[in-house]
Amino acid sequence: MAETSISGEPAFPHHVGIAIRAIVFSAMLGGGAGALFLWGVRTLQLAQPPVEGQPPSLPVLILLISSFLGAPAIAVLGTWILTEPLISTWRRGGFSAVAAAMAIVLVLIAPVADKIGGRNGLLGYAGVCVVAALLLSKKVAQGRRTT
Repeated sequence: MAETSISGEPAFPHHVGIAIRAIVFSAMLGGGAGALFLWGVRTLQLAQPPVEGQPPSLPVLILLISSFLGAPAIAVLGTWILTEPLISTWRRGGFSAVAAAMAIVLVLIAPVADKIGGRNGLLGYAGVCVVAALLLSKKVAQGRRTT
């Protein structure tokens, strides 16, 4: 008789590694994308600096909203795709939600990079996130092939 988890599904211990790598990879990718969107905001503000008491221009507003909605969307989509070997859609959804929350945290750190290094700091932060995701991508691909 095969071992089962508490939920009654077959127990596959290697799925834990797949889930963790998928979450971190997707969150880093989403955080990097969010930082790039914020870099776009700062670049647009060079042409038209913000005026106190006036709403931002439409392109700036769109990029700003995209950074806070796009980053978790990228993380959710990435985690959902990468956790395909998991049978339970509830688990895949839960892992996707965790990745989305991590991506939001990573985007909330981006203004610190902006404060420290300006636009170049945002590019550097986005680069660190993307490089970390790329380094994880090999492990993620190996984990998906073993299932």
